[in-house]
Amino acid sequence: CIADRDFIPGNSILDNIIDAIKKSYKVILILTDHFVTSNWCQYEADQAIIKSLNLDSNVTNCSNYVRKVFNS
Repeated sequence: CIADRDFIPGNSILDNIIDAIKKSYKVILILTDHFVTSNWCQYEADQAIIKSLNLDSNVTNCSNYVRKVFNS
């Protein structure tokens, strides 16, 4: 999802984030310094984790998973 391209004007940012994640086949989070300090990005990550764990009753047959990748 690219906010400037995919977000619907007039909808709240929260609704746009949730809709984008629900419509996504896969979600990849790239953790940058900005990402980890942004409240919006934390909310996006939380929503992606909820989807990947299939805790959202509106998501069925979810094959996503969360994998932590560390560069050492």
